[in-house]
Amino acid sequence: MMHLILGGSASGKSEYAEKEALRLAANQPLLYLATMKGDDPETLARIDRHVRRRRGMGFVSLEIPYNLDFDRVKECLLTGLISDLAKGEAGAGNRLKRGKALHLQTFSSSGVILLDCVSNLLANQIFDRHAMAYDPDRFCEGILSLREICKDLLIVSNNVHEDGICYDEVTQNYIAQLGLINRRLGRASDRVTEVLAGLPVLLKER
Repeated sequence: MMHLILGGSASGKSEYAEKEALRLAANQPLLYLATMKGDDPETLARIDRHVRRRRGMGFVSLEIPYNLDFDRVKECLLTGLISDLAKGEAGAGNRLKRGKALHLQTFSSSGVILLDCVSNLLANQIFDRHAMAYDPDRFCEGILSLREICKDLLIVSNNVHEDGICYDEVTQNYIAQLGLINRRLGRASDRVTEVLAGLPVLLKER
């Protein structure tokens, strides 16, 4: 099952997505793909808040700020390297042990992946000088391919084109790309939910 979760800034979409991931996992493996980069004090503080909120929930985190690559995630599951790559959790004092490593053989049938969030992943892919050149098809395919290695995939993304503000050309292009990606992910999803003021509103289910 693939579930796209949309919402504005501070709408509560991440908290809702985490609760849904925990519900679906039912004590089975949980993989959190974190996309935010800590480039300034404000962003670092946001990352710290997210990590502290997740602490003790059972998530194993893998930081992928750009170049989301199916083979990289698959390789981490195959070799159980996610424990060593969970820098965000470990850096916050929540040391992950070898016993929490996830393995592809069992993860494909019972595991849950939470990707949070597409808007950060896209911004990093477009603007970070270390990222590969942005290609919309490859970007979407990287996300959709995650369905092959888990039971349930939850994807968090931001709503766009709702403030009515006219931005500069570069920002407008980013917003347009995010809108198109949300539409593609929405069409491919089994379920789409919009979170408004912390309240989930179901937009699609099949």
